[in-house]
This record gives sequence, structure tokens and C-alpha cells, in this order.
Amino acid sequence: MICRPNNVCAIVVCTIVVWAIVVWAIVVNGGASQVSAKDTASERRAKASAAHPCPAGTRTRMRPGSRLCLSGDTAHGPVLHFHSHGRLAEVVTYAKGRRHGLTRLYYTNGRLSLEMRYRDGRPSGRYRAWQKSGSLSADGRYVDGYLHGRLTLYHENGRLAERGSYRRNLRQGRWIFFHENGRRELEGRYEDGRRVGSWKRFDRRGRPAGELRFHGTSQGD
Repeated sequence: MICRPNNVCAIVVCTIVVWAIVVWAIVVNGGASQVSAKDTASERRAKASAAHPCPAGTRTRMRPGSRLCLSGDTAHGPVLHFHSHGRLAEVVTYAKGRRHGLTRLYYTNGRLSLEMRYRDGRPSGRYRAWQKSGSLSADGRYVDGYLHGRLTLYHENGRLAERGSYRRNLRQGRWIFFHENGRRELEGRYEDGRRVGSWKRFDRRGRPAGELRFHGTSQGD
């Protein structure tokens, strides 16, 4: 229809028709955008599932926000959990109902948050954690389910924050804490998770700033 307004009534009719067309276009396009967003989330889940297939002989079960690999009613293989927009939130590997193998956690932006391994349901081997920006925040190791051995922690700016060792989940031996500018802040020893002896303090320029003494009567950080 072509509008040729010759009077006020015709102008009003033309205006109504134009607005009707505009509203219809907004509704249609808005609906298409919603469908597109849903398809994107579905596609992300499908791609993640294809990248982490269930083992032969198991069956796949999709649930809201997750994908299971089942042997009978027992989890066996990579179990996937998703964020609301379809990106991976967790990949947890199971063997006969127990965590066994690689576990990874992800931020909503898709970056890796945590990576570690399990053996017969217990943490085992190296573990690493990352900031949401992608910089490393922790690097350590588990032995037989215990945090054991050297652990290094980092500030958000990527510089060292803490460095020392664990023995069966307890801090042990010499530990050094660092300011955000990378200079030493505090240095001393732990015994069975408690600070002992003389701890040296340093200012932000790395200059000595006094000492603290501990007798093993208070739990360390």
C-alpha cells in the first residue's frame, strides 16, 4: 500500500501503519536474537561434549547444565558442567564412580581456573590455579591426597606472593612472603603448620623492618 496523505485522517492512518511495521520488525528481530543466543549456548555444549566423548560401552545423559557418562548408574568418564551461556564450567573425570584423572575448572570468560588430577578419588600430582585474567595464581603438588612439597602463590599482577613447602597439608620449613612489587615482606620457618622462631620483616623497598618471634603456639596462615 502506498500512502498519499491528502488530509489529516490519511496522515494518521499512514503513521499507524508505519509504526505497526516498525514494532513488527522489532518483535521479529528480538525473537531471532533470543533464538540465536540459545542456539549459541546449545552449540557450545555440543562442541564441548564432542571434545570430551564418553568412553565406549557407556551411555550419555544430558541434564540441565551438565553432561554425564554412565556405566549403569555410575559415573564413568568425563562429566561436564556448563555455565548458563553454554561454556564449560568443569570437566571432572570419573572411573567407576570415583574421581580419577584430569579435573579442570573454567571461569565464565572461558579461561582456565584450576587444573589437577585425581587418583582413586584423591588429589594426586601437580595442581595449578589461574587468575581470571589468565595469570598463574598457584602451583603445587598433591601426594596421596595431601598437599605435599613446594607451593608457589602469586599476586594478581603475576609477581610472587608466597613460596614454601607443605608436608601432608601442613606448612613446613622455610617460607617467604612477598610484597606486590616483588620484594620480600616476611621470612621465617614453619613446623607442622605453625610459625616458629624468628621471622624477619621487610618494607616495600626490601629493607629490614624488624623481627617477630613465635614459639609454635599459634597456627600460621
